[in-house]
Amino acid sequence: MKNDILIIRNFNLGDIIVAIPAFKYIKKKFPNRNISLLTFNKLHNFDEYLSLINSDKKLLDEIIYINFQGLKNIYTNYKNFILLKKFNEIIYLQDEERPLYKRIRNYLLFNLINKKNNIKLFKNKKYDKTRNESFFLAQEIEKNLDYSNFLKNYHIKKKFLILNPKIQQKLRNIDNYITISFGGESSPTNWSLSNWKLLIKYLSQYSNFKIVLVGNKNDYILSKTLNYPTKFNTINLCGKTSIFDLCYIIQNSKMHISNDNGTMHLANILRTKSVSLFNNHNPIGKWESIDKDSIKLTNKEGINKINIYKLFKNLKAAKL
Repeated sequence: MKNDILIIRNFNLGDIIVAIPAFKYIKKKFPNRNISLLTFNKLHNFDEYLSLINSDKKLLDEIIYINFQGLKNIYTNYKNFILLKKFNEIIYLQDEERPLYKRIRNYLLFNLINKKNNIKLFKNKKYDKTRNESFFLAQEIEKNLDYSNFLKNYHIKKKFLILNPKIQQKLRNIDNYITISFGGESSPTNWSLSNWKLLIKYLSQYSNFKIVLVGNKNDYILSKTLNYPTKFNTINLCGKTSIFDLCYIIQNSKMHISNDNGTMHLANILRTKSVSLFNNHNPIGKWESIDKDSIKLTNKEGINKINIYKLFKNLKAAKL
């Protein structure tokens, strides 16, 4: 259909979650138009992510993938370029602070599908406790957006269920647990594994909660280096969950502790209390949660200057 809308947005977990409120305002503004998301990244299960985005209400109709790497993808890309011809409007939900090669890629793409004047760059964003990246993405669509209206559209309301019977078995009869995610692929540096090991030991000795480790397959490999004793009551689910399993696990967690990564954004949008450890390479406030129950820890000298005893103090204040 000639009235179809194409959204361009990064396809990492955090990038997608942060954009969900903007997707809601796009659907509100164009309720009768088909809306698709274009990605250049095929690291994830498209069907699962589409279902996550459409959890409360159908916002997107499809996800289109174009791979610019390798000549073998020319035929597939050609078919997708033809498919992109049907779109008469592009909504570009990306920062201007992107590598030059990506700008060139997008310029060529827009020219190929004859959409030369639809590139929109974000400028003059001033982040604070009520205006993070998610807010500014939504404001690009809803120009007069205020904080109270944004907050109504910020969270996912759906209650998720575990689909994997093996994970169901591991979490059976466990009501009180804390989730930990120590990974973070987009950050130049993460909190050290030695600190995470001390945290697990602390939580095991001074709280009544079990610990559930979540993350991707790379995190599972790293988790083996933690060498935490089995007496610490830790369940390692890194690399073993679908997006729906992960949503259930974090949604029912008493507290989610993580680096600045996709699971942090998932905890925020699912209204789970969280403690997030931030590096110093992004503008203050850009990726932070606007929820009052979230705690942010950072240090201007870098993430590994965050004192673990400061984290312990915050957990005590949160009654953990």
